[in-house]
Amino acid sequence: MPVRNYTEDRTKIVDFLSGFVSHDSTGKKYIKYGLQLTKLAHREQVMLTIDLDDIAEMFEELCDAIIHNARRYTTLFGEVIQEMLPNYKTQEVGPKDILDVYIQHRLKMDATNHTEGEYRDPKNQYPPELLRRFEIYFKNRSEKDQLSVREVKS
Repeated sequence: MPVRNYTEDRTKIVDFLSGFVSHDSTGKKYIKYGLQLTKLAHREQVMLTIDLDDIAEMFEELCDAIIHNARRYTTLFGEVIQEMLPNYKTQEVGPKDILDVYIQHRLKMDATNHTEGEYRDPKNQYPPELLRRFEIYFKNRSEKDQLSVREVKS
């Protein structure tokens, strides 16, 4: 099995999320995932479901890689989306719940307690999974057969 170039896959993911065009019921074009990223940035939506049929339209080999290693690509999509979200904010979003307040407070306290040139231990930094306030799911391709739980092999 050839080694995947994840840096190249990251650029494909950015191109896909920012450029995939779909048609609504009236035939009008819209950027399908761009609208959802705006909702994620404004914290109006928590779950992002990515249709593998959409990915296959643009990048067939990326779709196959996601099918074979969904765990890695869930993380990769999460990292890319986290980097893209500030570009999709059109308004400042305040804290929605107590966890937002807690995270903002901890980050602010960490920033004030450390000087610019001081070394910071990477173990003391927060993992991005804890700071991420959205979930990513992949919807299987429509042409694939559905498996029962007993048929799934580990």
